[in-house]
Amino acid sequence: AMQCTRAALLTCRSLGLRRLERCTEGRRSQAQRVRRFTCLEAAAAEAEAFKVPMISLSVTTSIADLGDYVFRNNISWEQEVEALLDYATEYLQARRFVVLYPDSREGREKLRVFWEQAKAIGAQIQNIQRYENSQKSFVDEFESFTGIRRYRTDEEDALIEKQEDRGMPEQNFDAIFLIAGDQTQDLEIIFPYLEVYGLEDSLILGDSGWNNPLLLFAPKRETIRHVVFTDSFFPRSEAQEVQHFVAEHERFFYRYQGYIGPTAYTAYAYDTAKLLLQLLTQPANQDPDALREALLNQPPTQGVAGRFEFQPNGEVWHQMNFWTMGRNRFVPISLPTAED
Repeated sequence: AMQCTRAALLTCRSLGLRRLERCTEGRRSQAQRVRRFTCLEAAAAEAEAFKVPMISLSVTTSIADLGDYVFRNNISWEQEVEALLDYATEYLQARRFVVLYPDSREGREKLRVFWEQAKAIGAQIQNIQRYENSQKSFVDEFESFTGIRRYRTDEEDALIEKQEDRGMPEQNFDAIFLIAGDQTQDLEIIFPYLEVYGLEDSLILGDSGWNNPLLLFAPKRETIRHVVFTDSFFPRSEAQEVQHFVAEHERFFYRYQGYIGPTAYTAYAYDTAKLLLQLLTQPANQDPDALREALLNQPPTQGVAGRFEFQPNGEVWHQMNFWTMGRNRFVPISLPTAED
């Protein structure tokens, strides 16, 4: 264990005094030259050079391909979108989709994955619309989805949720994939449009950006009747280990100003550290090479962010969970079992 610790400390010291300095220097001199490696890639290269296992919490899946000693523990945008599309097509028989996505790196990447996976299984993308951060009107996007052209007075625009005489939408899709990413606040503006355009009964698919309790109090949220979103960590889970984790987090950090509770990154870090401590208590794993093999051979492990295990290339597999919106809480969706 001491050998692993000394090697890890040596790596951290090297990163802190040498690589991190170079990364900072690279940002200062960005106008003169573009560095080949990012800070994260530099850390992976250092871990590989010292042959010490490194577990990154990055969402970038390619990190695990940088070396035999590099692992990654976080859901990726690819895993998230693929799980949601599989659920929609397999359990809900949805085959035709429209997509509304934010103009951000996350939004564009999730759109790309959704498009490629839908094409691979023969599903159809009927329409794609982009929206900007803090966009105020979604008339054009929903008129494109439904084929309805509306002409409204200023009063109707101000009270869009109260509009009457809306007509019936020409719905040529089975589900709307409404990507939030890190722009959850935009969903609060979008919700009333679903009622205005007669889409209350439409299937709405959401990414992990929907995993925000503030959405339960958003205007016209109650008119959305069929929502399914996916994520792995759910801090309001009734699972005993999750409740214990959240309670301990509050006990240690609640006194700090601006406390917001554990995030998904907190959960992945906790699961990673807990797994490492469990493995390192075994004398057979108290060597960098042995620890690497133990990580690769570890069976699926239950963590506060769900079940996970590492693949042969160091990439993680995470169990994705699904929720819908209840009256005043998110309700977990139970997937059929083999017995069912």
